[in-house]
Amino acid sequence: MQSIQSMVSSGLAMQQHSVQPVVQQKSVSPEVAALFDQLFGELKAIFPAWAVSGANESQIKKTWLKGFLDNGITSKAQLSHGLRKARQWGKPFLPSIGQFCQWCTPTPEDFGMPTHALAFREAISKNRFPENEEFSHPAVYVAMRATGSWAFKNQDAASVEKLFYRNYDIAVRRVIDGEDLSLEIPLALPETVFVKASKETAASRLAEMRKNLKRGKAA
Repeated sequence: MQSIQSMVSSGLAMQQHSVQPVVQQKSVSPEVAALFDQLFGELKAIFPAWAVSGANESQIKKTWLKGFLDNGITSKAQLSHGLRKARQWGKPFLPSIGQFCQWCTPTPEDFGMPTHALAFREAISKNRFPENEEFSHPAVYVAMRATGSWAFKNQDAASVEKLFYRNYDIAVRRVIDGEDLSLEIPLALPETVFVKASKETAASRLAEMRKNLKRGKAA
């Protein structure tokens, strides 16, 4: 049985057709290569019906390694997270590589943070006087602060949402990676230039976003 380390060193796992040049530029870290055989040992224990498809283990490993490269699964932390989700699945059959790759990608909820949609709703309702508010998670406050009260007052809802989601992505990633959440989030380069709205327009836009927020809660 060929180990994943020998696949990597011999180049078998990296062979791709010329129509997929992006995959050729990717590589697994040494720690992932070393853990790959151990990973499959654990998967076989978690999913006792893993061989029901009839594919041999070497072929499955080659396919999964290509899937990991395609989906950017290249770290020990990602594999560990995927295995935790796999143990909770409760089915005897080996999941698809796509399903396992999804498990390897943590979500905000996995770390006690609200979803993007819930975080944005919270930011809309609390951005006016944030110093007097309690937030469900510091990442929401950090993303809201990086988005800025000016954006909430002067930009349309779709633009504010896009900017907030971008900042929240950065904050969430910092929490997941154990990085300092207090560091300033770099400013996003604007796609268009915005002109400051009048006080009446700003108040109207903010009121509209809050009205939509109430509608969403009532639905």
